[in-house]
Amino acid sequence: LEQALISDAFEVVKSVIMNLESNFSFPSQNCVWHDFLSSSSFSPDYNSFLLNSGEMLLKKFHLAKYHGNTGTIEFDLNGTRKYLKLKILDFDQHGVREIGSYGWNDDSLTIRSLGQKKITEIRRHLQVVTREEKPYVSRIFFPNGTVQFEGYCIDMLNHIAKELNFNYSLRVVSDGNYGKEEDSTGKWTGIIGELVDRNADLGVGALTITSAREKVIDFTKPFMNFGITILFRKPLRTKPNLFAFLAPLSLEVWLCMGAAYVGVSFFLFSMARLSPYEWQSPYSCKRNSDYIINRFTIMNCFWFCVGSLMKQNIDYGPKSLCLRTLIGSWWFFSLIMIASYTANLAAFLTTKRLKSPIDDVEALAKQTEIKYGALKGGSTEQFFRSSKLPLYERMWYYMSSKPDVFMITTEEGINRVKNENYAFLLESATNEYNVQRHCELMQVGGLIESKSYGIGTAHGSPYRDLISDVILKMQENGVLSKMYDTWWKERNVPVPCDDLDVDKRKKHFTNELDLKNIGIYKSKNTWKQHIKEELYFTMCTGCRSRKHSQQPMEPQHNSNNNNNTNNNNDEVRLKLVPFNHIISSN
Repeated sequence: LEQALISDAFEVVKSVIMNLESNFSFPSQNCVWHDFLSSSSFSPDYNSFLLNSGEMLLKKFHLAKYHGNTGTIEFDLNGTRKYLKLKILDFDQHGVREIGSYGWNDDSLTIRSLGQKKITEIRRHLQVVTREEKPYVSRIFFPNGTVQFEGYCIDMLNHIAKELNFNYSLRVVSDGNYGKEEDSTGKWTGIIGELVDRNADLGVGALTITSAREKVIDFTKPFMNFGITILFRKPLRTKPNLFAFLAPLSLEVWLCMGAAYVGVSFFLFSMARLSPYEWQSPYSCKRNSDYIINRFTIMNCFWFCVGSLMKQNIDYGPKSLCLRTLIGSWWFFSLIMIASYTANLAAFLTTKRLKSPIDDVEALAKQTEIKYGALKGGSTEQFFRSSKLPLYERMWYYMSSKPDVFMITTEEGINRVKNENYAFLLESATNEYNVQRHCELMQVGGLIESKSYGIGTAHGSPYRDLISDVILKMQENGVLSKMYDTWWKERNVPVPCDDLDVDKRKKHFTNELDLKNIGIYKSKNTWKQHIKEELYFTMCTGCRSRKHSQQPMEPQHNSNNNNNTNNNNDEVRLKLVPFNHIISSN
């Protein structure tokens, strides 16, 4: 438009100057305007021109009428252009077509019937640009050289194309970015830059809707909501120690229980000594004996209290009411403590208890040992760059000072999380997809903020509203939800990591009790080997000791009996004899 207006302005000036030739005579027929104005010979016509040039030029412009690129050029008495109308053009597969006009002076818009049809209908063939990232968009290369696209966004785009009756050409963006604004030039990169330059009709993929992007392109209704999360490696399981059975209760509880045990035992002993009902005759047939005893000695009191804790029966019981009240209270206390200990022990020894060095984004920002970053040129980087919250500003200062923490692709970030002490900040939907396929990874903390994915279009594109309507219908009919389950939970899941599926993968999430968990020492030889050795030693008639039970005793032919006796003093000679002989000997 600017070029057309400038061209018409020069043409009008040229037309007015050419009309001046008919009113003035020039020094020479071959004279040009540069020579005429710079000439030293001033003719009467030239002097008249100098005196009245402004009025004459203004009069000529008022009378000028020229048909240029922007329509008929005419001016009123105030010098304002009259009857300015601009053509509205559209480009399709047949070329450029005029579909209407716009009146500059009266702000009138006229659209022809062909133009109305073009605006309400979508083109039959669209140019779509995308970025490769699983599970949204991925490429399959075949041996014959052909390439096929697949993914969640591809299935969604195919459904939209079927509903709106169009086809499309799909290509991957050259720089591999979703799009960000360059600080130095102000130009946009990636998919956003392709849409801003109108090199593509649609931008499809994990394209986040942001306010900065909304200023330069349009977005459809969101097809997926998500938030920023932290992807981190699962911590290694700690090796159980010998005293793992003490873990269900804290040290304070164990000390209080020990103090209660000692205190109740001494209190029971004191009350038993003071109560006359606990002094009885030791002979059941002679109750009125001068010799009486008290069965609640100090050792028996300790034994009685520990037997109550272990739920064992004791041969004797209290006779007096005060001792029965005390022991009943101790039994009730033991019942509560044993029940609590048993429930906690099962939870501690059979449930995976993993402690991560970071719990949320605040813990990640406070520490310095674990590096963290985001996808280069993505919406997560843009969020931390533009955030005004002190926490996120501090995180952006750290990330911007270490350019190596920004990853080119999501796969590169996942590999770094696996192999290094690194946390990857990315969208929750992508995080959930990778956690289900990499069991050694986990999501840490909740959502940092709420965002949405949408399909990008150029500013003023007629495709936005049409595609938005189809997306809303897909959400209402459950089509998008079905696609999500297909690509997140069914497709390309080599090792399922679902906690709810306990029938086949229960061992990955629970720990059976082994010898180390219950504090039993496990020797190098297994218990089966020990049983074999015991049976072999029992049945062996020539074995000299347990240590050499696997080898029968060699016959001794040494004539020195004293040496034999001295060497075998520490050995036990065994011989298998008949059982009836042992009975008869006894």
